[in-house]
Amino acid sequence: MGTNPRVSALRLIKSSLPALPEGEKGRKKLYLSKSKNILIDTMNLLPLLILAGAIQAPKHTPHPDAVEIYRCDFGESFDVNFDLWPDDWKRKKDARHPPYLKIEIDDQTAVVGNRCLRMELDGGAATVFAPPIEVSAQFSYILEAHLKTEGLEHDVAYCSVTFYDADRQPLSTHETSHESHHPEWEKISLGPVSPLDERVRYAVIGLHLYPTNRADLRGAAMFDKIWFARMPGVTLRANSLHNVYSAVDDIEVICHVSGILDREPTVQFELRDEVDVLRASERVQLVRDSIQPGVHREDPLEDDGILRKKDVASGFSGTATWKIPVPDVGFYHVHATILGQKGLNHQRTITLVAIQPHQAPVVGEFGWSLPNGDQPLSLEELPDLLGMAGINWVKFPVWLSEDDSTRADGLVLFAEQLHIHGIEMIGLLDQPPPGVRSLFTGAGQLQAAQIFEETELWHPVLYPVLTRLSLKVRWWQLGRDDDLSFVGYPGLVQKITEIKKQLELFGQEFRLGIGWRWMYEPPTTPQPPWAFLSYWTDPPLTPEELSTHLSAGRRSNERRWVTLTALPRDEYDINARSRDLVQRMLSAKINMADAIIFSDPFDQRQGLMNADGTPSELFLPWRTTALMLSGRDYLGSIELPNGSTNHIFDDGRRAVMLVWNDTPVQETIFLGTDVQIVDLWGRKKKLQQDGFRQVIPVGREPIFVVDVNPKVARWRMGFNFDNQRLASAFGRAQSASYHLNNTFHQGVSGSMTLRPLDVWDTDFTGVRFKLAENEEFVNSFNVTLGQNARSGNQKVRVDFDLTADRRYRFSVHRRLDVGPGDVAVEVTTHMDESGNLLVHQQLMNHTDNFFNFDCFLFAPKRRRQRFQVLNLGRGYHTQTYALPRGEELVGKMVWLRVEEIGGERVLNHSFTVEP
Repeated sequence: MGTNPRVSALRLIKSSLPALPEGEKGRKKLYLSKSKNILIDTMNLLPLLILAGAIQAPKHTPHPDAVEIYRCDFGESFDVNFDLWPDDWKRKKDARHPPYLKIEIDDQTAVVGNRCLRMELDGGAATVFAPPIEVSAQFSYILEAHLKTEGLEHDVAYCSVTFYDADRQPLSTHETSHESHHPEWEKISLGPVSPLDERVRYAVIGLHLYPTNRADLRGAAMFDKIWFARMPGVTLRANSLHNVYSAVDDIEVICHVSGILDREPTVQFELRDEVDVLRASERVQLVRDSIQPGVHREDPLEDDGILRKKDVASGFSGTATWKIPVPDVGFYHVHATILGQKGLNHQRTITLVAIQPHQAPVVGEFGWSLPNGDQPLSLEELPDLLGMAGINWVKFPVWLSEDDSTRADGLVLFAEQLHIHGIEMIGLLDQPPPGVRSLFTGAGQLQAAQIFEETELWHPVLYPVLTRLSLKVRWWQLGRDDDLSFVGYPGLVQKITEIKKQLELFGQEFRLGIGWRWMYEPPTTPQPPWAFLSYWTDPPLTPEELSTHLSAGRRSNERRWVTLTALPRDEYDINARSRDLVQRMLSAKINMADAIIFSDPFDQRQGLMNADGTPSELFLPWRTTALMLSGRDYLGSIELPNGSTNHIFDDGRRAVMLVWNDTPVQETIFLGTDVQIVDLWGRKKKLQQDGFRQVIPVGREPIFVVDVNPKVARWRMGFNFDNQRLASAFGRAQSASYHLNNTFHQGVSGSMTLRPLDVWDTDFTGVRFKLAENEEFVNSFNVTLGQNARSGNQKVRVDFDLTADRRYRFSVHRRLDVGPGDVAVEVTTHMDESGNLLVHQQLMNHTDNFFNFDCFLFAPKRRRQRFQVLNLGRGYHTQTYALPRGEELVGKMVWLRVEEIGGERVLNHSFTVEP
């Protein structure tokens, strides 16, 4: 049977036309309709074929196995009526997206051709959407676009893909990175992303220009070369709603693939820890699904505005399951790589954590603020996760509409479940329900000061919330954490008093809070109507700044709630982020913040969780620190042998020490009988013993030493020298005194001995004492410094042997300064290019007097070097000594002696030469 030449020509023209965006199907049909009229005259066929071939766009194949299903370069084929607006695209318009912002196709600059879409700022935000594209849950999808910005400082530009069901209800949204500074065209991309919900039917591409907390008034963003493609569907999930496990034996991951054109693909699974060390792996054969789904599409409808692609057969579809041999608690990445005969290499990664079950403290300061409510996890899923997060507080938006009884019942049950987990709920009164937003001045993101301006407006709207929740929720906050609209509000005390009075008409006491800025003092009032102020700042305060603000003093009746966020993951590595977070939690705890709340933990960039509801790298550092510090009182710090920074907290039975050091060291000290260390990931480790002392490896990452004996810790803190300076008077005795307190809850007896440097002679040996509970002991001792005794800050150790409820043997480490303190010497060394050891001596005079010094440098088997410093006034003087063949002195002791001419000051300094 012969082929109809007119049908063949139509097919050729149709296949040669450029791919059209959503809504262009009708227009494409119009093109073909016109072509049919022309094709009646076969003499016109050839020119049309030439024209069709000339306008065909080049094929875009950045991924070999990708199938293009949409593209847009804003060329003339996407603007048939030449109105500088892409055909069938939609623009978002509301109070936050004002219609007056200029958005149009620009013909001045572009990646492809000479046209792109340009958005210009004039306050507000801008968002446009491409036509809906028909998709399937069997595949994953990639979005690529090109972006260029002008003059943006704070606003961000990005692309998104939102998946919808058949009823056009959104299922999930995925975004590219948010960008501000792209003066040249750069490609941004998203995916592959998989629509996990089987109900998915459509995808919509969005282009966005959005303000952050500080909006730009001027600037622009340009988008071009939008490309959307389908890839084989690969999903990886765990057998958990949130991937936080309290039992390591029950963890499984399931990998499902579809649309892969390979007969026998396999999956290579890998388990890697927080520092990317491989902990387990296995290669698993994919098991073919019993029913291989095909991809069927209805014929295109003329007027529904949906872009459709006739898909090929779906290929292989199957599942592989891996029961993970998790070696220990901690944070893990699970990688699944699809391998096949054709060299397929699709990879998916999920995160999970394994934890030791731990009962949340009855009372604690730590909490989460969930400004997006039950997104991404539902009200039914959240309590289980929150109960494992080490928190006692949750801020949650509760404003609902009067007719939403299902939501109201869900919130009541949610509050009850939190109470079972020992978590107090703070009701966020933030954005009114959509149905009543028009009652309030302005639209878009309303501020609390706007909402609560007129009582007759907000009070009736809050009625359904308060009638259902006032018996379950005792704490309330007006606005989100970053809502600072009450800062500087005229008549603030009177306004909050009025709001509180209206709320308490429902018969319950309302503990009300508002957002506040660190730099502003709240109004001074003897009885403030607010129960707490929730302090917020952007950028966040450093641990030192936080300590400064919190320690500046507080009113006796003021509750200060600290709001924390984490450093962004795209700017800092995990070690820097975890250290910073833990140190800010520590700073807030030490300085007695009443609540320490992490804001928006599901934020993809700065959160403790990922945006999909799975844990990020910071979940465990947060949880471990919160569980270790909650409900404990701060005792203080002790002097460790190698000077590591530490802080000790006590719950009345066992104490916890948080310790770190910028330089890796080992601290050998007795802290208790059953001491263990716990790292930030929750892993416990037994310690080596040196006699009755523990050997603690300390590095930059903070660790917790658990089961520290608080009585011994308090004893160490209670021992001090009354004068921490000895005169640099060598060869003659001088007196010093000390005091200690009995911190045991009973009488003690024992002895103590000073362990000074070898060149010190002292009678502080075997001093015996017997003390009642809380009794203080004061005594003095004599010490004689040898001629070679070093000056400056010197370590000393006092050994104790006590008998209380049992025998205790431990040491207290202290420092004594040798020398007058008004004149000091510092020494630095290095090797020069000629192999000389250069010794730099710096003499510092902190007084207004003038001194003369003889300086001597002694090195083994070298001639003594001498230098005089005359009339040294306030300030410093530097002298450099050169020792030839410096490598011969490596590992040897070198001695520097500085003697005052005509005076008693002598400064000794010795050091070992390092390579």
